[in-house]
Amino acid sequence: MIDPFLNIKNYLLTVIPLTDLVGDRIYPATTHLNLPAGYSPVGVGSAVAFNIRGGGTDYTSIILEPSVQFQSFAATEKFAYDIDRALHDALQDKKNKFFKVCRREVLGTLLYTPPPTLWPYVLSFFEFRISNVEV
Repeated sequence: MIDPFLNIKNYLLTVIPLTDLVGDRIYPATTHLNLPAGYSPVGVGSAVAFNIRGGGTDYTSIILEPSVQFQSFAATEKFAYDIDRALHDALQDKKNKFFKVCRREVLGTLLYTPPPTLWPYVLSFFEFRISNVEV
């Protein structure tokens, strides 16, 4: 089976409007909040974290259909929404060598990490169609 985390991350690292906002801080699932130890949007910079929350395959098992949760972390609410909009532009209706198509499932919602940090982030969901065959 291919690694959908790697496919999604590798694609997002090619999207200049997104990397202009977060640099290379695009994190596949690593912790509860999908962030590396020591991360802070103020000290380190804004970031996108993501995790597969479920999904399945098509009838052939050749196409994976994961639902992916994205968190756009930033020092301010506005900047978190800016990142989420860049994520939308990077993913909505896109087709490329990394995935066959992607569609937003849920529009972004502003949330905050638990105390004591209370960092703002926008939570959104996208559904992918990813070939389960190495390209």
